[in-house]
Amino acid sequence: MEKKTNMKSEKSCRYKIFHSGACAAGPGTCDRIGETRPGLSPRVAALTSGMVGKSEKALLAVSFGTTFAQTRERTIGAIERKLADRFPDREVRRSFTSRMIRKKLLERDGLRVDSPQEALERALEDGVRDMVVQPLYLMHGQEHLRLMETVEKYKSSFDRLAVGKPLLAGRRDCEVMAEAIGRHIPAAKGITGTSAVVMMGHGTDPEKAKRLPGQPDLFAGGDANAVYRILQETLREKGMDDHYIATVEGEPRIEDILPLVCRPEIRGVVLAPLMIVAGDHAVHDLAGEEEDSWKNLFIQRGLQVETALQGIGEWEEVQELFAEHAIEASESVRHTDEQSI
Repeated sequence: MEKKTNMKSEKSCRYKIFHSGACAAGPGTCDRIGETRPGLSPRVAALTSGMVGKSEKALLAVSFGTTFAQTRERTIGAIERKLADRFPDREVRRSFTSRMIRKKLLERDGLRVDSPQEALERALEDGVRDMVVQPLYLMHGQEHLRLMETVEKYKSSFDRLAVGKPLLAGRRDCEVMAEAIGRHIPAAKGITGTSAVVMMGHGTDPEKAKRLPGQPDLFAGGDANAVYRILQETLREKGMDDHYIATVEGEPRIEDILPLVCRPEIRGVVLAPLMIVAGDHAVHDLAGEEEDSWKNLFIQRGLQVETALQGIGEWEEVQELFAEHAIEASESVRHTDEQSI
């Protein structure tokens, strides 16, 4: 029995996630700085008390963040664990870009999470020399651009520093996502008649989206919101004609989608977030009770509505795509080093 317990502890250590001295060795093991729970191995318990281990190789998973604890572990935490599984030789560290979310987590939960700049500084202090930064964003939007600007300042500080692509950075990514949507968005259960699916993306301000540098060739003209159009086209190519995508802040907007969905033959709609985390936008803007929530916009037009509030970060396909992008970034730096020898 004692041998089995030790084996379990060793396995849990492989999935340690560093964020400002706190460690998540799997869902729900430790949430607060200095707080440990029964069952943690001595090594993990030490890490949660701020005794962060030393390693020259790390991977920084950067996301906007969320204050919803359960959703955080099912999405961001799940992606981080996938990255830890794919990079057993690297410490996986967490960073949130949202100052408001970091502030609320610290004040409400005693959970401190670094900003990207703080995380890179901390990594240098801990002796990290080889760093892969993997953004947990859906697109090359404003958040991604700000992250790239931060990382650029540290290029000369590390021996090797690479940045992975966001989730949807090419045609194949869109194809994988379209197939995942077909598998994961549930069919309407209580709607009588034909139903449609409407997914809520975040998007980027249309004027700013057209001026963002570094867009992949797939998104001609530097329009970050083009990723939604391309994903929409891919859904059509795969026969999902009654699947629609709209955004909160980009294009297309829900006003563009309403006349396409509200047709006589469509009796209801399934609403789902096209976001890594089903957080505030999903709970309030998509499925909330406010008069202008997407749910009520369709109800006001006589449609039956069902909601599927699951962040796409929970999907295995999404976790794998992020891992692939991180591996690609790591390999690109390794090949560059080999060529310079």
